[in-house]
Formats: sequence, C-alpha cells, structure tokens
Amino acid sequence: MARSALILAFLLAGCCPRQEITRPVIIEKDRIVVELVRDELLQEQEVVSGPLAQCPAVAAARKAALETCNGQLRAIKEGRRK
Repeated sequence: MARSALILAFLLAGCCPRQEITRPVIIEKDRIVVELVRDELLQEQEVVSGPLAQCPAVAAARKAALETCNGQLRAIKEGRRK
C-alpha cells in the first residue's frame, strides 16, 4: 500500500508546472487626483464695453481683466504643482 502511494506521488509530481523565478519589474500607473480650487480663483471677470469714444479706456479695462484672469490661472497651476 505504501509503495503504491509513493508511486502515485511521483507520478503526480511530474504533472505540476515548474515555477520560474523572475526579477521584480517596476510598473508605472497613471493616477487621477482631483483637487479643489479656491473660490476666489474662479471669479468671472467682467467684459467691459462702451462707445467708440471710450475705446482706450475700454481696452485698458479689458487688458486688466485679462491680466487678472491669467493671474488666476497661474495660481491654479502653481497650486497643482505643490
């Protein structure tokens, strides 16, 4: 009885696949991170308009609004890098 069990064990051992030892591999995975943006950086800028006679003043006001908007975008971008 012990002899047949030993033979059966040897036969079954030949059926097992050989395990190969491999080296560890670094896997890089993208990660999505959602960050809140401060409310003061999301304030809309007024679009100034006016008659042709006030063109220089309107242009200056629009430039100031655009610079404010660009400053907000830079602040948002800098907050993301931290």
